Amino acid sequence: MSGISPEEGRVPKREEIDEAYKWRLEHIFSSDDAWEEEFSQAEKLLGAVEQYRGKVGASAEDLLGALKLQDQLFLHMERLAQ
Repeated sequence: MSGISPEEGRVPKREEIDEAYKWRLEHIFSSDDAWEEEFSQAEKLLGAVEQYRGKVGASAEDLLGALKLQDQLFLHMERLAQ
């Protein structure tokens, strides 16, 4: 079974779906702890964003720092969203 069964009119539970149609979550994160570590890193970066509040236009260095931080944060968020 790979999706909504027209006969049953419901979305099947994960354990009812053939392995061929499931995401292999371990290809993204090897364990729950690995996901938690990635989340923790993203949280720290998110907290660091505050240092640029009201300063991004103050200098080229501040702008560059904010953009680099944004790039790092987006990379972590993209991994977490998979």
